[in-house]
Amino acid sequence: MRVAVFGAGGRVGKALVARITAADDLTLAGTPGHTLASGSFDACDVVIDFSSPAGTMALLDHLAGSALPVVVGTTGFDAAQMQRLRDDGARRPILVAANFTPGFGAFHAALLGLVAALPDAGLTLHETYNAAKKSQPSGTTLGLQADIAALDPQRALTFKLHREGEISGITTLVLALDSAQITLTLNVESRDAYAAGALAGARSLIRQAAGFYTLDTVN
Repeated sequence: MRVAVFGAGGRVGKALVARITAADDLTLAGTPGHTLASGSFDACDVVIDFSSPAGTMALLDHLAGSALPVVVGTTGFDAAQMQRLRDDGARRPILVAANFTPGFGAFHAALLGLVAALPDAGLTLHETYNAAKKSQPSGTTLGLQADIAALDPQRALTFKLHREGEISGITTLVLALDSAQITLTLNVESRDAYAAGALAGARSLIRQAAGFYTLDTVN
């Protein structure tokens, strides 16, 4: 599989490049910069994007005349940008996820299952990332918030954000009961987890018809 990485200069992008370079069955087909020079994607089977919301929109502009599959791990999109990502599924298979960590789907299902099973529990969502990350909820946290709200729009959810050292990502849901507490945690030990998950998603995506995919719908 020939893979182009857009946003290769970022932390996850560098992990992707290293993993692709080390794999016998993968070829690094390009690491185009944000200028998106003409022809950057002529010799690839899939593009993996870990850039920025503006960068992703520029990528879609550049690929408007093609059906090249795209995996998007960028976060921070506004409503209009998310709609554009969904609309782009009319011309290509596109997979969008805020967290590509292997096992995230099972974590997500377990989290929502606990929330649904314990309607009276108090909910606190903790996220811990590296000290350089913005002091705003991550794409993972915002996605979990939206999914919990979809279960129960009136359900209160408290956020606690932590920024420490070089931590790649820890997401914890605490469910507080009258005399007990349940804690569910996903601990990402390195950014290589995001790269591994994105590549697994790419392998699945190139077999799909045009459409907008999430980790729950791609196979």
